[in-house]
Amino acid sequence: MKIKGKRRVSNVMVGDKPIDPKAKYTLAGHDYMLLGHGDGFTMFDGATVLQDRVKIDNQVLIDYITDTLGGTIGEEYSKLFGEGRIVIKDAEADSED
Repeated sequence: MKIKGKRRVSNVMVGDKPIDPKAKYTLAGHDYMLLGHGDGFTMFDGATVLQDRVKIDNQVLIDYITDTLGGTIGEEYSKLFGEGRIVIKDAEADSED
């Protein structure tokens, strides 16, 4: 649902700076979303792919747990709903403002 004059996503930061809608960014993701149009994501059609299918996603998770976390998933991952950085807003309520 597109709400005239409002963006569906707000307060997006790249590092410590707000995202620039006119800038070009390099991102990483899995082919289901970026190349396979998973969940209807077609905005990456025609984008340049720099590196394709380096690892399957479960291997990336395994490597992160073993290499970065030393094989131990710590307290920083104990919150069931994450760190609260992503907030889902009700589009209906926002359109009434």
